[in-house]
Order: sequence, then C-alpha cells, then structure tokens
Amino acid sequence: MPARQQCQFKKRFFNLKAVIDLKTVFKKLSG
Repeated sequence: MPARQQCQFKKRFFNLKAVIDLKTVFKKLSG
C-alpha cells in the first residue's frame, strides 16, 4: 500500500472512530 493511500486510510479510520465515540457519548447523555 502506498504511503499516501495509507495516510488517507488512517484519516478515514480516525474519523469513523470519532463518530462512533460521539454516538456513544450522546447515548450516555440521553440515556
């Protein structure tokens, strides 16, 4: 995998993780 592609993949992965973390936080707040 090229380095540039790997960097994009990491960014996408961290974005996904951030979204999941936000969702769990909202669930805790609303729950």
